[in-house]
Amino acid sequence: MTQAQLEALARRLLANIAPEADLEGLDPDKAFRDQFAFDSVDCLRFALALEKALEIKIPEAAYLRLGTLNGCVSYLQERQAAA
Repeated sequence: MTQAQLEALARRLLANIAPEADLEGLDPDKAFRDQFAFDSVDCLRFALALEKALEIKIPEAAYLRLGTLNGCVSYLQERQAAA
């Protein structure tokens, strides 16, 4: 998937988890939890949704990287490159 496709996927999944979030005004480098109601349970739900959508396994140690849009996309691009 391209960077734009990964970003669109992440935004779509975030919209399902946090429908109140302003994803159009999302700062890609700022933590989700600092921009809208996004707690540790939401982070887990986001990681599991990514796993299901991409048919991959994301180790718990990588969850911190999923806390920002750019971190998430970067992590997923690295995973693709390593595959």
